Amino acid sequence: MLALDRMVVAVTALLALMPAVGRAQTFEFYVSIEGTKQGLFANESIRSNHMPRVVGLNFDYLVKTPLDPATGAVSGKRRHGPVVMTKEWGAASPQLFQALVSNELLKSVVFEFYQTNQQGEEEVATLVKLTNAAVVEIHQHSPPVGNNRRQLEDVSFTFGAIEIQHLPGKTIATDSWTGLR
Repeated sequence: MLALDRMVVAVTALLALMPAVGRAQTFEFYVSIEGTKQGLFANESIRSNHMPRVVGLNFDYLVKTPLDPATGAVSGKRRHGPVVMTKEWGAASPQLFQALVSNELLKSVVFEFYQTNQQGEEEVATLVKLTNAAVVEIHQHSPPVGNNRRQLEDVSFTFGAIEIQHLPGKTIATDSWTGLR
C-alpha cells in the first residue's frame, strides 16, 4: 500500500508541474508594423525592450502546393494563405482598422518570436517579415460578461513577399510573387 501511496503522490506532483512547464515554454511574440500612410503603428507593449511593438498571442499561417489526387504530383503553383495574428484590443487597433478600410499598403510587418537561450536570456529565435502587406480582415471578439478573458482581435495580412529566418540556426527562406525581395 505504501508503494501505491508514493505513486499517487508522484503522479499528482507531476500533473501539478505540467501547466507550469507549459507556461515556461510559451512566449508572446512581438510585431512591428509600418504603413505607407500612418508610419509606425502604436506601441502596445509594456516591456521597454519590446517598444514600439504590438504584442501577439497567436500566429497562424499556411502555404501549400496543390497536388493531383490521383498521382500525388504537384499540379499547380504554391498558394499562400493570409498570416493571421491574434492580439488584445489596444492602441494599434484603430490603426489596423484604418489600414483595412483605406487599403493602406504596409511597407513591412515583422513578427519576432522569442526563446530562452542556454544562458537563460530571452533572444529572437524566429523572424517572419512580410513586405508590401495589407490588412484584409479583422475579427474582434469579446468574452461573455463576467468572464475574465481578454477582448481579442484576429488580424489577417496578405503580402507580396515573405522572409522567414531562424536566427540561432542562421537559416533563411524567402518567397515573392511580386518580383520584390
